[in-house]
Amino acid sequence: MTHISKMTHCLSPITLAIVSCLTSQVMAQQTEEAAGQEYEVIEVTGIRGSLNKAINLKRGSTLTTESISAEDIGKFPDLNLAESLQRISGVAITRDNGEGQQISLRGLGPSFSRVLWNGVPISTASNGGTDVSAENRQFDFDVFSSDLFTQIDVSKSAAAHQVEGGISGVVNIRSARAFDFGEGFNATTIYKHGFNDLADSSDPNFTAIVSNTFADDTFGALFGFTTQQRDVRVDGFESQDWVSQSAGGYTFDVSDGNNSGLSDEALDTLMLPRLPRTEVQFGDRNRVSYVAAFQYKPSDDFEINLDILGAQLESDIHRHNLDVEIRNQNDLVPTNASVRDNNTVESITLQGADRRSENRKFYQETEQLHTALSATWFVNDEFKLEAVLSSSSSEYELEEISFLASVDDTEVTIVTPSGSHPITEVYTNVDITNPDNFVLNTLRANFIYRDEKDTAFHVDGTWGDDDSNLRFGVAFDSYERDNDYFRNTSNTPANNITGDVPELSQIASTLPFNDYLSVLNPTDGAISNHLIINPDDAAAYFDYDQIEKEFSAVREAGTYFAKETTTAGYVEVNHTSDFLNREFRFNAGTRLINTEVDVAAPFLGNDLEFSSSYTELLPSFNLAWDVVDDLVVRVGAARTITRPIVSSMVPRTSVSSDFSVSRGNQDLEPYLSNQIDLGLEWYFADESLLALSYYDKSITGFIQNESTSGPFSDSGIDISTLDSNIYANLTPDTIVDFVQPQNVADTTEITGFEILYQQPLSFIVDGLGTMINYSKINGSTSFVTGNDVVVPSNIVGLSDENYNLVVYYETERFSIRGSYNFRSDYTTAACCRNNQPFLKTREGSGQFDMSATYTLPFAENVTLTMEGINLNENDEYTYFGTSDRLQRYVGTGRQVFLGARAIF
Repeated sequence: MTHISKMTHCLSPITLAIVSCLTSQVMAQQTEEAAGQEYEVIEVTGIRGSLNKAINLKRGSTLTTESISAEDIGKFPDLNLAESLQRISGVAITRDNGEGQQISLRGLGPSFSRVLWNGVPISTASNGGTDVSAENRQFDFDVFSSDLFTQIDVSKSAAAHQVEGGISGVVNIRSARAFDFGEGFNATTIYKHGFNDLADSSDPNFTAIVSNTFADDTFGALFGFTTQQRDVRVDGFESQDWVSQSAGGYTFDVSDGNNSGLSDEALDTLMLPRLPRTEVQFGDRNRVSYVAAFQYKPSDDFEINLDILGAQLESDIHRHNLDVEIRNQNDLVPTNASVRDNNTVESITLQGADRRSENRKFYQETEQLHTALSATWFVNDEFKLEAVLSSSSSEYELEEISFLASVDDTEVTIVTPSGSHPITEVYTNVDITNPDNFVLNTLRANFIYRDEKDTAFHVDGTWGDDDSNLRFGVAFDSYERDNDYFRNTSNTPANNITGDVPELSQIASTLPFNDYLSVLNPTDGAISNHLIINPDDAAAYFDYDQIEKEFSAVREAGTYFAKETTTAGYVEVNHTSDFLNREFRFNAGTRLINTEVDVAAPFLGNDLEFSSSYTELLPSFNLAWDVVDDLVVRVGAARTITRPIVSSMVPRTSVSSDFSVSRGNQDLEPYLSNQIDLGLEWYFADESLLALSYYDKSITGFIQNESTSGPFSDSGIDISTLDSNIYANLTPDTIVDFVQPQNVADTTEITGFEILYQQPLSFIVDGLGTMINYSKINGSTSFVTGNDVVVPSNIVGLSDENYNLVVYYETERFSIRGSYNFRSDYTTAACCRNNQPFLKTREGSGQFDMSATYTLPFAENVTLTMEGINLNENDEYTYFGTSDRLQRYVGTGRQVFLGARAIF
C-alpha cells in the first residue's frame, strides 16, 4: 500500500481536509463488528435504493466495479447515458452542443473504453459531434436515451471472460427486459417538457415502456420507446489557433517600412489569432430510441432471450462565422501594435484585411440497430452453458453545404482584452451587416457516409458451483467500417447547380436574435451582430439534391474500408473460500486472441489493399478478501489491449514529387497495458461506503508519424497510374521514404488514485444523504515539433483531477437531488501548429444539475418531476499555449425539464 501513501501527496490540502473530515464522521457511525455477521439486506427504494443496490453490486464483485441502477438513471437529470456515467469515479465526459456524448475513463480517451450491450460488442458510426472529424473507436452515448436501460456496469479491472479491447475499462449497458418489472402487466409513461433559456425553446420528450408475462409467467415481452426533441443554440468565439509571422502563418507587407510601432523582431514573433471569428450554432436534434425484449423461461434451468435495441438521432444545425483572414494573407499592413510580455498581441490595426462570412448547414443522421439472441442452460447441478449470437449495425450520414461571402481590403483593429476568458474584439471600417458590401464567391459540399457492423458469436461454459468453478469459452467477433467521403468546392457557384444564382440580399440576413454572446458576458467591443447566409433560404435557388448527386467527387483521403476478425478463447478459475476465517474470493485466467486486419483505400481510382494479423495472450488475476468485517481488500493484475485507431491503419496515400509516400500503416500493433489495481473498501454502516483505490498502467503502442525507408513496390501503387512527367525516374525498386503512423517504443505510465464516499446522513436530518467521489490521475507524455523542441503534456484528454458531489433529500413522497461534476484542465489535441511548442488546453470547469420528484397523494402511481441541467451556466474555454490566447469559448445556457411519470 506504499503506492497509496505516495499518491496522497498529490492531493490538495483542501481535498485531504475533506477526506479527513469525512473519515472522522463515518467512524463515528461505525457499527459493532461480530464474527460471522451476514450482510444486512435493506429494502429501500428511490435514490437510496439505487445507491444501495450499487454498493451491494460493488461489494459482492471480485473485480473492481462500479454500477448505476435503473432508478438512479431514470430519476436523475440525465439527457443520455454519458450524463449518467459522469457520476462514476474516474469518468469524465465530453459534450457536443451542451449534451454529454463520450466518456474518458481513468485518464484515457473514449477509444480506450470497450462498450458492450448486454455483454456483446456494439459501436456507433459518427464523426464525434457537430463539425468534428473523429474517426477513432469512440462510442457516442448521446444516441440513446437513458430511460430504456436498467443498469450500467463499469469494470475497471480486467478478467479473462471479458470481451477484450478496453485498456481503461469495460462499460456494459443493460437494456430493460420484461422480468425486470415482475409478473403480469406493467407500464411506465414519462412526459417531460424542456425549456432552454439560450435557445429560447420548448422541447417535448416522451417515454413509454410496456411489459407483460404470459403462460404461467414463463414468457415475457417488453416494448419501449422514447422520443426526444431538443433545440440547440451555441454562442462563442474562436481563433483556429495562433501563429507568428516567423512560424510561416502569414506575411506582413512592410514595403513602405515598418510602421507598426514594434521592432522588426517583435513584429516577426508577434502571436496573432490565425482566424479570429464568431461562432454561432443553432438548430434542432431529434432522437428516437426503442427497445424490445422477449424472454422464455420454462424452468429455472433454461432461459432464452431475444433483445432488440435501436435508435435514430437526427441533427439539423446551422453554423455561422464571420472571420478575419489572417492565415491566408500576405499583404496585411500592420500599424498601432502593442504586445504583452509573452509575445501575444494586445492590439493591432491591419490594413488590407479580408473578411469572410462562412455559413454551413449540417445535417447529420445516425441509425442504430442491435439484435442479440442469447440462451442459458443449466445442464446439471455442476455445468452451465451460455451462448449468444448478436448483430449490430450503425449508419452515419453527414450532408454539409457551405456558402462563403467575402469583403476584401478592409481595415480591422484586433484587441485581446486582459482578464479571465477574454473574447477577442474586432473593429472594422465597413458595415458587416450590409449584404451590399459582400460578394458570394464559394460554394462547398461535403458528404460522409459511414457504416459499421459488429457480429459476435460467444459460447461460455461454467463447471462447478457458485463458490468454486472453472469458466471457459470461445468467441468470434467481426467488426467492419466502410467510410465514403465526397467533397468539392466551386468558386463559381453557378456551375453544376440547378437554378439561378440569386443576389446576395435575397438569401442573406443577420443573426436571428439580438443577444449574441450574452451568455458569456463579453466586453462592449465584442461583435454583437453580422451578416449571415441562410441555407434554408438558399435552398430556393440551389438544388441540394442535385448538388449531392453531381457536384461532389470522391475524396480519396477520406474514403476507406477496414475489417477486423477476432477469434478468442479463454479459461478462468473462480474460487471462494475462507482465509483466516474471512471470506476470500479470487479469479485467475488467461485470454488468447487472434485478430486479422483487412484494409483498403482508393488511390487514383484504384484500390490499395493490405492485410495483417497479430496474436496476444492476456492473463489476469483478481482477489477480494474480507480482511475484517466490513473491510474488503482488492488486488488485480492484468494485461489488457486496445486495438489501433482504424483511420491510422487504412492505406490512404499520397506521393510527393520527391517520391516520398505518405499513408496509413496496416501493421500497427495494438496498445498493450500491464496494469495493477489495488483497493480498500470500508462498509462502515448500513448503506455506507468509504473506498480507496489505486491503479498503475504501463502502456505501449502509442502512435506518431515517423519516416522509414523501403522499395516503392511496398506501397502497392501501380507506377503506370502516376504522372510520367513527374515520376519518370521512379521504379518499383527505388528506395523511398514512407511517412506513416508507427508505434512508439517508449512506455507510457498512468497512475491514479480514487476516493468514493457514500452514506445516508440521517443522523443530521432524516432522509438526507450524499455521495462524493474524487480521482487524481497522472499520465504524462511529450510531443516533438518539427524543430525538435520537446513539449511536455498530459495525455490528450486526460484531466488530472475529477470529482463529483451528490447531495439528496428524500421522503416517502418527495425527493430532491443536486450534483456538481468537475474535471480539471486537459489537452484537447496533439501539438504542434506550424512547429510552435504550444498546446490546446481546455480549462477546467464544473457543472451543477439538480432534480426533484413529488408523488401525488391522491394518485400514488403518478410522480411529478423537475430536472435542471447546467444551472450554473458552465461554459467551455479552450486556450492556445497561454490562457490569454482564446482558442474557443462557447456557452450553451441552462435547461429545465418539467414532467410527470406514471406507473401502471
